[in-house]
Amino acid sequence: KFISKMEGSAQRQPTIEIQELDGEHITFLLKGTDLSVANSLRRIMIAEVPTMAIEFVTVHANTSVLHDEFLVHRLGLIPLKSHKADLFRYQRECTCFGSCPQCSVEYSFKVKSEKKDGKMPVYAHHLIAKGDSKIHEVLPASSEDNEENIDKILISKISNGQEIDCTCIARKGIGKEHAKWSPVATVALKQIPIIELNKQKVNLIKNKEDFVNCCPKNCFILRQETGTIDIEDMDKCIMCEECIRKATALGVEGVVRLSLKNDEFLFTVEGTGALAPEEVVQKSFEVLIQKMNSISEALNVEGGIVSN
Repeated sequence: KFISKMEGSAQRQPTIEIQELDGEHITFLLKGTDLSVANSLRRIMIAEVPTMAIEFVTVHANTSVLHDEFLVHRLGLIPLKSHKADLFRYQRECTCFGSCPQCSVEYSFKVKSEKKDGKMPVYAHHLIAKGDSKIHEVLPASSEDNEENIDKILISKISNGQEIDCTCIARKGIGKEHAKWSPVATVALKQIPIIELNKQKVNLIKNKEDFVNCCPKNCFILRQETGTIDIEDMDKCIMCEECIRKATALGVEGVVRLSLKNDEFLFTVEGTGALAPEEVVQKSFEVLIQKMNSISEALNVEGGIVSN
């Protein structure tokens, strides 16, 4: 938790409320902080959470329809399971010359088609890791998929007699260096909207149904039994201000007032498969805390005040 200790401001204790979670997505509400921290968290998820990805490929043979460069590019973008990424060193920090089990994972990628009819699909799970058990866990995100699963990562298709023979080396990195190391496909950040209705002016609207239907997200509802307009779902609001324009066009101004909460933010995170969505969030908080601690140490902060 981050606690503001600046003089003259109240202490804040940010909290997270998870709304949806599955194997690929997480939606959570971050409360009790400001936009700068929320946006920093978003940027860290995209660019500074470390994962493993293929960095070097040696092509020994390739008689497929894909050029070597195209094939290597596809291999580099395969998401690798990176739950053990913290056990590896960055190559720039390793004492080895080239690669070693402390900073790299080596794969054998060798397939040959003997299928006389049709094409043989080549999937990411054809990558075979070499080394100990730690290395064996750094596998393509689709490696556990069975033959019936349609979500397997297709690399190419080869005909009878064609083959691909490569040696691949994966290394640890972050999305800031290359997008292939980013653990997320997208991170959406939204401030929570506030809708306020002036009940007296709402009653002045003659065509209430027209006003309610103007909202593209159906944030309003018309109570037929009472003829009143209520807010049905405030969180759906996208701040398009169509309701304000519609009320003005109907001859009544000041019906709706829109604003944003300054301390609540809705995150939607979609992972690539390299890390579970909740792991991405947890590790991004760890990186953010490390950055804050580094700044505090560099500035010699005591009690939230920079000492002279």
